[in-house]
Amino acid sequence: MSSILSIQSVTKSYGPIRALHQVSFDVPPGSVFGVLGPNGSGKTTLLGVVMDVLKAGSGSYSWFGEPPSEKQRQQIGTLLETPNFYHYLSGEKNLQVAAAIKGISFAGKTVLDIGCSVGGVDFLLCETHGARYVTGIDVEDTVLATARARAQEKGPADRCGFVKVWPGPLPFPPESFDIVFSKDAVVHIPDKHALMRDVFRILKPGGWFVASDWLIGHDGDPSPEMKTYIAAEGLDFGMASPKRYRAALTEAGFGNIGIESRNGWYRETARQEIAQMQGPLYGPAVERLGKEFVDHNIDIWRKMLVVLDTGEHCPTHLRGRKP
Repeated sequence: MSSILSIQSVTKSYGPIRALHQVSFDVPPGSVFGVLGPNGSGKTTLLGVVMDVLKAGSGSYSWFGEPPSEKQRQQIGTLLETPNFYHYLSGEKNLQVAAAIKGISFAGKTVLDIGCSVGGVDFLLCETHGARYVTGIDVEDTVLATARARAQEKGPADRCGFVKVWPGPLPFPPESFDIVFSKDAVVHIPDKHALMRDVFRILKPGGWFVASDWLIGHDGDPSPEMKTYIAAEGLDFGMASPKRYRAALTEAGFGNIGIESRNGWYRETARQEIAQMQGPLYGPAVERLGKEFVDHNIDIWRKMLVVLDTGEHCPTHLRGRKP
């Protein structure tokens, strides 16, 4: 292998503006290689091209002496410009998304986000992970209005769209998306088998379903402790076991199925969070949100820790690939 990266006569234009013109160079193995130039000279555009976030107008490049491929990109870490962590996604949630999508390239892909809420994850997928277009869906007008406003104000409005949906089949034609993503939303959809069949239908061949969600450790009725926690949350949880999710993915036709429990990680994270809530954050939180609200949420966390410790409550990463 003579070069890690070889770039040959790459040209890229944005309308009448030529950002790159006949760029050629090689990056030798074992080197620290810098590309220097003033603002607007095309450095970030070039990195976007070689990571397949942007398409060159002409020219070519190769990694490790071979044409670019998704497998190669999964071996390369990239940070274009500054890291895009959004203030309306906590540091923990930014990391949860990164962990859930690890190994899946979103660069240049069309994505459906089931349960998009206010759009924070969708902006992250566009600006940090290079998605070409993300369609976020939700059932609540309020969060969708906020997502649209944020897209216009700070987000990539030309690469994100937000659609209201109603319970039932997903309102998209077959083979519409490269990736279907969801974070903490599938738990509210009771029929996992019907959902996985619908996700399979709207995915393009080779597309991925990638999700992070709340699972229960077993089939059948929840324990009294789990029922107490669910009631405290005040949410309509349609929890299912890892076994049930695997069956739903398999029966829908997915391959490369991955189901990874995050119980151990979240159990310790939740302990740290409740210690902060009861300790240094308690006073400021009460001042801002009120004692009743803060005490109620601490009580929910205590009930959640009980079922995390038993393993009945299982935050889990899910994925499957359409052949």
